[in-house]
Amino acid sequence: MTANDTGNSPVTFLSHAQMREHQEADQAEPLSRVITDFVKYDGHWWIADRQGWHLVDDAYLIAKLDNHASWAGGSLYASGS
Repeated sequence: MTANDTGNSPVTFLSHAQMREHQEADQAEPLSRVITDFVKYDGHWWIADRQGWHLVDDAYLIAKLDNHASWAGGSLYASGS
């Protein structure tokens, strides 16, 4: 899990503003151009809701997201297909 600024405890929630900063710095990447509510940041998947971004900790969902990300290769939706 990602560490907070002090490195003491894992971060499991980020505000929308915090994630936007990471995305603008190219530190976070959405699952695809179309699916943007799942983001890979700091080696972990995050999911958005109204309050902010939550760390995904379900092993089955992480495997599915990894599988989709490798299948899509980041370019599946680039051609509009």
